[in-house]
Amino acid sequence: MMNASLKKAYFRVLKSHVLDQKKTSSEAISDLGRKLIAANVSVDDVWKLHESALGQLSRERPETALSDTFERINVPLKEVLAVYGLYSGVAFEPKEREILRRWSYLFEHADWGVAICDLSGRRVDVVNPAYAAMHGYSVNDLLSRPLEYVYPPESRPALENHMRKAVEEGHHVFESIHIRGNGEQFPVMVDLTTVRDRDGAALYLAAFVQDITKRRERETALNRQKEHFLAIFANFPEILYVLDPQIYEVLFVNRAFADLLGENPVGKICYRVFQGKEAPCDFSTNDIILTQRDTPYIWEHHNPVLNKDFLITDQIIRWPDGRDVRFELAVDITKRKQAEEKLKDALIELERSNQELEQFAYVASHDLQEPLRKIRSFTELFAKRYQENVDEKAERFIAYIVDGADRMQGLINDLLAYSRITTHAKPLELVDASTLVDQALDNLSLMIKETGAVITRDPLPMIWCEPSQFVRLFQNLMTNAIKFRGKEMPRVHISGEEQKAGSAKGKESGSEVVFGIRDNGIGIEKEYQERIFGVFQRLHTREEYPGSGIGLAICKKIVERHGGRIWVESEPGKGATFWFTLPATNSGVHGSTVHGSGLKGRELGRIEVRNR
Repeated sequence: MMNASLKKAYFRVLKSHVLDQKKTSSEAISDLGRKLIAANVSVDDVWKLHESALGQLSRERPETALSDTFERINVPLKEVLAVYGLYSGVAFEPKEREILRRWSYLFEHADWGVAICDLSGRRVDVVNPAYAAMHGYSVNDLLSRPLEYVYPPESRPALENHMRKAVEEGHHVFESIHIRGNGEQFPVMVDLTTVRDRDGAALYLAAFVQDITKRRERETALNRQKEHFLAIFANFPEILYVLDPQIYEVLFVNRAFADLLGENPVGKICYRVFQGKEAPCDFSTNDIILTQRDTPYIWEHHNPVLNKDFLITDQIIRWPDGRDVRFELAVDITKRKQAEEKLKDALIELERSNQELEQFAYVASHDLQEPLRKIRSFTELFAKRYQENVDEKAERFIAYIVDGADRMQGLINDLLAYSRITTHAKPLELVDASTLVDQALDNLSLMIKETGAVITRDPLPMIWCEPSQFVRLFQNLMTNAIKFRGKEMPRVHISGEEQKAGSAKGKESGSEVVFGIRDNGIGIEKEYQERIFGVFQRLHTREEYPGSGIGLAICKKIVERHGGRIWVESEPGKGATFWFTLPATNSGVHGSTVHGSGLKGRELGRIEVRNR
């Protein structure tokens, strides 16, 4: 409750200022405001006091035209509210009362501590509850004390400079140390603001204070993390550094990079010390990583200063001081790049050598044809002309010569076929694999009929290939399946479908078409399952199984030329399945319709097309 003496004091001030036309001093009004605060008079009660004083004044002097002296009526109220920290020199009318009430609420309940003092800082006139609680005092404990009362002795000289700046500049923010009533020190951020009247004259200082203990604890924790982070990477074997992408300043380098540079570049400009340039590099990734933020950017770079190649990973991270900085990890790949160059050169040389070898094989095979034909033809002519003059032993020798010439002719033809896979390659076409199988079956019709082989196949997909080579591929694999048969009638099944990457042997990504040629023949021991794809590799004598030993080598070269792989799965006595793959580009299953030679239904042993 407001006591009577305060009511009378306020009325005297108002009456003197309005009716007696006397200018009451600001010091007197401020003193009245301090007394009201000391008596715990709220801002609401100050308004009521003012309205009550106006009512009393109107009753005593009804002839007074209060509206004509509106400014003088409100001067005492403004001055008192200024002491409360709620008036900054801006004129107001009674209708603004609700706004000031809200200010009062904020003042009383703000998290920031607020202290109002004179310009010298020698006397604090107003503090809010947050300011008092922050320092471990009651509100009354801090009134009329100097602003430096809550500063430890070592911080007080700096406070004078801060107050001078606030008066000169109107506003000044700084960090300092305050001391609580129990002697405990804590960090604060202070916003000192000079409050002025409408003419610009400084009235008092308002100190807005925030306890930043938790912020400092977070900063300390972040600094510990930074130190831990940098300690780990300081000894990292690869190159690591951090720089400010806005000004290109180097903030950190690890020991490996400093040793490589021969100096510690921290604080220097990156493009000067790293690249030997006087302007930012045109290949700088700063714009990229600042745009994509959380996504690392990986690239390769040759450093001319170090004459080394690096695989670099750049990413924006938050530095402990709040800056977005560029973190870079650089792996020295110089040896790898040199090895790649050597490998590239070796591959070029190998390709050249292979081309020369293939050309040589083609030319040599072609040139061998003529002398071989002469050997065979003159041997046969000799046997015919001198048939009556040679004995049985001579006839046997002549037969050996002819047979050797025939086998040599076969080897030459196979070698020519092998070399032509690449030297006479044609563009790939999109064809139905079913028609290719049917053409191969047509070529093998006599063999199928003689052996009584049963050939079945699934509907096969469309594939990209050179048709003539794939007819030979299927023909060789089916010939192999029929030739190496056991005691049972040979059975061969051909399948083909598109599969997801990884479902076929050795494949890691994408999709592919996988073909299988399964038979019930004699099988192949595991130790020979790679060897059989070599040129002129045989597991049996010619008497057991005729042939040159190049058929599977031709198959392997055709498949690899088309970007695929070939392998066999088998056990002795349990048949074999030859698998090969092709990239599935533009491939798709055609259904069970057979296009091509139309072998369905013809009796060549037995050929079946199975719907799937």
